[in-house]
Amino acid sequence: MTTVHAVLGFGLVLAVAPALAREAHTVDDPIIPVEQGATVKDPAPEDTSIRWRPVLREAALLFGITQGFRLATQADTRQALRGPFFKDYFESLKGLGGWGDDDPPIANYVAHPMQGSICTWMLVHHDPRGAPLEFQMNRAYWRSRLKGLGFSAAFSTFYELGPLGDAAIGNLGMRRDYKGMVDVVVTPTVGLAWHLTEDAIDRYFIRWLEQRTANPVVNALTRSWLNPTRAFANILRLRRPWDRETRPGVLRIQELHWEQRTGAGINGVGRE
Repeated sequence: MTTVHAVLGFGLVLAVAPALAREAHTVDDPIIPVEQGATVKDPAPEDTSIRWRPVLREAALLFGITQGFRLATQADTRQALRGPFFKDYFESLKGLGGWGDDDPPIANYVAHPMQGSICTWMLVHHDPRGAPLEFQMNRAYWRSRLKGLGFSAAFSTFYELGPLGDAAIGNLGMRRDYKGMVDVVVTPTVGLAWHLTEDAIDRYFIRWLEQRTANPVVNALTRSWLNPTRAFANILRLRRPWDRETRPGVLRIQELHWEQRTGAGINGVGRE
């Protein structure tokens, strides 16, 4: 049940995070029209290579949070650390086989895909080519998300089988029928589907709502709760959960609605 508790705790973080930050903004933030949706607020940098240092830093933070949670809440995991570390680790790798493991379905098919989606967002956030792209059917968008899938797969493999992962911290493979391939496969693949769903919801529903709602609390909560893995990835990079690369913050949107009501116009955010 610890994974269930982790999912519930994750939801609690998203619930309280909006109250913990004050959004900074400038009065000259341009608004990105809905039909464009593929440009950022700032000019594209000349260097379009992925910024690996923050990606790996955030991945290490996520890894530390999840493994730290296991050590803090699972007595059997702490107990397994008392044996010969490397001998038990390699024995654990030998025990990997089959598909399923001892986790409940909510862990395998909800929590792990959420982890995979978070990893995909990590890479996308630091990919100058991918970060400006909202959900769309073109080569550039899918190339960027497949890069995220690759990074998610690498993270998942290390998390499950690496010398600091489940195979070593807890020696799960040493227990019969306890460690299958389900998490290694499901985390990146279903995680990508989760990521794409959030991205589509953000473009076609949350953006639509922001065109009609000036309330910054409603917009912040909608952005956070309907895109939970993007929100958590934002927190990992020390950003507000509701931040977006492709449009202004919720306070600026409130100002733009006010400008529309007072006749100043609201380029790209007003009702069509």
